[in-house]
Amino acid sequence: MIQNVYTKSNFNDIFNCFESMSHTSSESKCFWIEGKTNLEELKTNLVNVSSETTGMVFHSKLVRMERSLLKPFRDFLLKHKSLWMEWEWIKDYKYELQTLFPRVNEDKPDIFSISWGWSEVRLNREIHWGFRLIHFISSIIRKFAETKPVIFLIEDLQNSDRLTIYCINQLLNNLKLQNLIFVLNVKDYQVYSDSNNLDNGLGITELLKMLKKKVDPVIISGENNKLGDVSAHFCTSNDSLRDNISDCVNCLIAGKATYKDVLEKLHHTLLLFNLENVLFLGDTIINNLNQFDTKQRQRLSYEVWRHVGIAHVFMDDFGSAINSFLKMKMYTNSVGEQVKACHLIATIYGKRLKNIDEAKMYVQKGIDLASQSEDFRTLYEKGWLYNYIAFVSYSMEKNFDKAMEYVNKAIEFVQQYKNQTPNSEIMDEIGNPISAERLLGNLTANISYLNFYKGNYEEALEKWRNLGKDISNAPEVFKKEYFYFEGNLYLCLGKYNQAIESLKKSYTICKNYKDTFHQEIVSRKLGYAYFSMNQYQESITFYKESLQLKKLLGKPISNKHYQSILLCNMQSGNFNKVNQEIEELQGFIDQEFLMLYKSSQIFKTNIKKFLEDGPIILLESFPMMIL
Repeated sequence: MIQNVYTKSNFNDIFNCFESMSHTSSESKCFWIEGKTNLEELKTNLVNVSSETTGMVFHSKLVRMERSLLKPFRDFLLKHKSLWMEWEWIKDYKYELQTLFPRVNEDKPDIFSISWGWSEVRLNREIHWGFRLIHFISSIIRKFAETKPVIFLIEDLQNSDRLTIYCINQLLNNLKLQNLIFVLNVKDYQVYSDSNNLDNGLGITELLKMLKKKVDPVIISGENNKLGDVSAHFCTSNDSLRDNISDCVNCLIAGKATYKDVLEKLHHTLLLFNLENVLFLGDTIINNLNQFDTKQRQRLSYEVWRHVGIAHVFMDDFGSAINSFLKMKMYTNSVGEQVKACHLIATIYGKRLKNIDEAKMYVQKGIDLASQSEDFRTLYEKGWLYNYIAFVSYSMEKNFDKAMEYVNKAIEFVQQYKNQTPNSEIMDEIGNPISAERLLGNLTANISYLNFYKGNYEEALEKWRNLGKDISNAPEVFKKEYFYFEGNLYLCLGKYNQAIESLKKSYTICKNYKDTFHQEIVSRKLGYAYFSMNQYQESITFYKESLQLKKLLGKPISNKHYQSILLCNMQSGNFNKVNQEIEELQGFIDQEFLMLYKSSQIFKTNIKKFLEDGPIILLESFPMMIL
């Protein structure tokens, strides 16, 4: 729906929508105002008719230099903390609380201590911690919206971090909560100077276009854009997170920045997935290098292009990412780091662009470079390159023998350094440590995976259990992946009791750490395992739990999930219930399944093909992190 300009009529539409929700629960609504607007009068009138019992009104104006992780939602929670901080279930989210509000308990562990983030060696985007924060925020807002309407007035959304945009999509599109109103004001992205070549707004503008398409808002045109006061903002939280770059940028421009502080800020900004801030800070560093000595200038240039390249990959701007990694390669004298650049470029070509010929060319460049040195750093990066060759050889070329050859070669030349980094954290994916133990752990895991996909389940299990010795001292939370895959191996071997024992260990870890996303996956697999043992009551219990968690998380629900529950009831002889549910679920189950059931042929086929199973490895993309 499109309206021409932001007028009194639009104002009344938003106001009436809020007032209506105060009396009757209804579907959420989004108003999208493009261009300059003033929401002050609307905010004032909404506040005047609302109270803590009839509705909640929150206004935030986002400023580029204050851009930070989930800022409008953090500010919303701070404003209303007296209402939600005493809820009993909030205590289970101590890691999320520490991450969003670090000054509350400065000595407590944050979300990064128990969950994965981006991986430099794989250039993935399965950002587990990001989902956990979004789920936590959504759970609080869901609870508020159960009893009263909640309206967010967010000005200058183009100045937002990415997780805020994903959170809006989660609330409106994935969860489809009731009693929510978002009034989103979006202007053109302002580029402050000709020297800002990286922070050009193309990525965030594209993301906002995708959000607008997903949430299907009422679109309203405001006035033409004018560059306003970039320092004005409302309800600013006092606990700036590590991705807030304003102080660092000001120090750089004033010529008072320290080399160490700049490097740390660059790393933390990417760590928190604040990609636009990575580009903004990158521009500022490149334009103010003259305050550092020659060696520092070279190192900062290397780090800027490394971080910017990773940011561009996450923005799906692969051409810019490749150019950044080529520049990264130019600014280092380390052979190992040059090999790393070739590896990153090959990964983009192979995994993202599916251009295997270009990927192979950069793999060969990396191998040629690695032949020039035998130091640990070079061999370390060469090992990761061989690990990638194994991935390409098997996943794209289906050449099992070649893949295994390269993994074994890498183990052979890295093994001698196993005890060189004894204090490194093998599970420290985010920190990306230079650790022989970490590389050897990945290589050992890949030998097991390769044997699994080849059908050598006994060999895969033997190698996997060897890996178990290496991670014995790892934090308990990271062992959920280990026990999950072990359970799958036992399933393939028909050892169902052992499979369930391993899967339940994974399940318990997920539950203990409030890892709801992975708890859903393990529940799904346990449902399948119990079905395989003909224990249908246990199976349906886990399938129903998985279904409930999917709805809670906003995960897509497949036809197979409903079919799995129906099959459990069929096998239990509960046909009256099945007949009733079949009628209710006709639009949610496969036509083949429906036809076979109605013709009484369902048990004459392989019914397992209709079951929800789950992934082999405890890894699925996060739909709430992709628009």
